[in-house]
Amino acid sequence: MNPSRKTTFRFHGKQKTRKARDVIVVCLLGLLVCWVFVASYIVDKNVSSPLDDGSAGASHEAGRAAGVEDAADSVYIGEGKKAATGNLREVPPPLPPPSPTILRPPAPVVPSSDTGPLLPPASPSAATGNLRANPEVATGRVVGSKSVVDGPCDGGIIAMTYATFGGKDDRFCRSIESAAQHDVPWRILGWGKDWHGLTQKLEGSLDALRNLPDECTVIFTDAYDVLYADDLVTIKRKYEEMGEPVLFAGECGCWPQITRDKGKGHVCLFDYPESPTPYKYLNSGQWIAKKPAALQIFSALIEEAHVYAERYKVPISKINDQEMVSDMYMDGRFGIQLDHHNKIFQAMHATHAKPLEECDPWPEMENIDGVWENKIHGTSPSIFHFNGGGKIHHLEMERAMWYKQGTNQKRVALRKDEQRSLKLRVGDGLGRLATFEEICPSYF
Repeated sequence: MNPSRKTTFRFHGKQKTRKARDVIVVCLLGLLVCWVFVASYIVDKNVSSPLDDGSAGASHEAGRAAGVEDAADSVYIGEGKKAATGNLREVPPPLPPPSPTILRPPAPVVPSSDTGPLLPPASPSAATGNLRANPEVATGRVVGSKSVVDGPCDGGIIAMTYATFGGKDDRFCRSIESAAQHDVPWRILGWGKDWHGLTQKLEGSLDALRNLPDECTVIFTDAYDVLYADDLVTIKRKYEEMGEPVLFAGECGCWPQITRDKGKGHVCLFDYPESPTPYKYLNSGQWIAKKPAALQIFSALIEEAHVYAERYKVPISKINDQEMVSDMYMDGRFGIQLDHHNKIFQAMHATHAKPLEECDPWPEMENIDGVWENKIHGTSPSIFHFNGGGKIHHLEMERAMWYKQGTNQKRVALRKDEQRSLKLRVGDGLGRLATFEEICPSYF
């Protein structure tokens, strides 16, 4: 009996040892999973927190992370949900691609008499103007002045954006500050709404356009990755001198069309019109137009987005606005033109891989007295858009702006207390007035 008991004891001992080992392995795996979650949280925090750091290295690392994220999202939308992109040329079987010639005509322009003004009229405030390009405009600003968006189209031009929330970092607040420092009363559409998709921007813009006077010039930009570098007086003058009814930003990248043929670039290389510069491709994050022309385009975009969503059974919120507008440009609709020479718009995304042409805006940039210029084209862009990989230059270029450096003696920057109390019109419809500090409480 003793050998038997001894063997049994050793057998149970091995079982206990194995059970203990299994418990230890499970615990270690659990710790590993927890560590991964904690590490992911730390990495996510590090992407946003360096934005307040002010260091060049932190700026580049945070921007590079944001740029990679944008690229990943772009590919997912372009390849994974092809039917949802508003592609007028190629739609996967079994449905044949719709021809541009049989698209519904654009919705009629709503006469201004059919709707009242979006906001009550107010007396226009004096603008400082571009003191470098337009020296006859009075220098400096009135100390203590507080720009308020409180009119339907003061000065014949209105600047709008679409933002439902402040985001996880302060880049939106930096965009607001750049607009404020250049006396741009930014109208923030959509503020306070839940974000569902890109078509919200189209619908919000269309609603706002319907309530503007016909003679109004409208400038629209993205919200979270732009910097203003001119006032509205100068932007309007540039637009009128260029003589194009509808002007979108030109950029180096051909997105999302580059994903249509698995990166071969047939659409980008052969369907896009010829361009005098590498800024050949349309960027929908910046545009300027008279109200009637913009209303035609956005009415058509919304109508066609609903047609595609119904035809291909996809959520309308997933339809890609940049692809739809790009197709309109390639098809020659609505007189859409691009700012190939960066007179008003400067997109900062670069391309370094075939089949697209080598194009990098960063070496073209030169800062003179706190004002960024494109030295290749000899222009001073009014608005910088740090789209895609261009995000790595956002904070570095902002730090060199005149209002951050105090290098331009002809300009007087808003003080922090003036920025805090600055009022902007936010929300859809009549919206409401909100102070800069209310919109960006942690920025100060």
